Amino acid sequence: MLDAAEITQTGRAYLQVGNNEVYELFQSAWSGADYQPDKDDMGIEDHTIYLINELGQYEILNEDLSGLEEADEIKEVPTELDAIVQNIKLLTEEQNIPPVPQPWLPPLKERITLEELEEVRPAEAWKQEKSLSFLLGMADIPQAQKQEAVSINLSKDGHVLLYGSPGTGKTTFLQAAGMDLARKHSPKALTMYLMDFGTNGLAPLSKLPQVADTMLLDQAEKISKFVRRLWSESSTAVRNSYRTMALGPWISIVRLAVKKSLLLSFS
Repeated sequence: MLDAAEITQTGRAYLQVGNNEVYELFQSAWSGADYQPDKDDMGIEDHTIYLINELGQYEILNEDLSGLEEADEIKEVPTELDAIVQNIKLLTEEQNIPPVPQPWLPPLKERITLEELEEVRPAEAWKQEKSLSFLLGMADIPQAQKQEAVSINLSKDGHVLLYGSPGTGKTTFLQAAGMDLARKHSPKALTMYLMDFGTNGLAPLSKLPQVADTMLLDQAEKISKFVRRLWSESSTAVRNSYRTMALGPWISIVRLAVKKSLLLSFS
């Protein structure tokens, strides 16, 4: 359709009619004009005097007394298209007309709490023996048309190492992990050590009953002792073997460390 390339007037277009190469030229309506409600309905009278020139154009003759030139701020005026969409929305709500199914789910909220993903009652959860898992967050999977909670199972997946530049959420990740672990596991079943080498982002977790100690970057002696303890524990049998031997109740130990990268390890 080469004729469309020669259109110069705004709003002109060709409409294909059927499949017989028949095209009709038409003028489309412009919906980008500022919306002006019916003045008669609002009780407003327009006293503007116009002069119609030889081209059919309107020229204002009397002075504008609205005072808009002196206004400090003018609110944004909706377009006619905005007004039409808003009125259609109000009409569908008044008549309880359900919206059509959308090909995508609503966007994720900016803030999602742990309770929204999984309701946990510590008094009941602490009595249950379970794997060492925690909620990571909410995943949006557009190709599968679903949004679901995502968790990490330390008992199954092992240690976790997360890299990220400043401000990408590493500390938030550890805060959520520590809080969710504390919700699900009693102090008798879980011990956490906090290694905060950043900006004290793990401080909110330090008062949890499951937290045994917190180490800061300038506490070199405490850190070295803790590292030696980790090396001494590396020769301990794995948890499943320990339980198989029935030597007593197993206590999970989780280390949370944060700086430029974070480490979440357990034993």
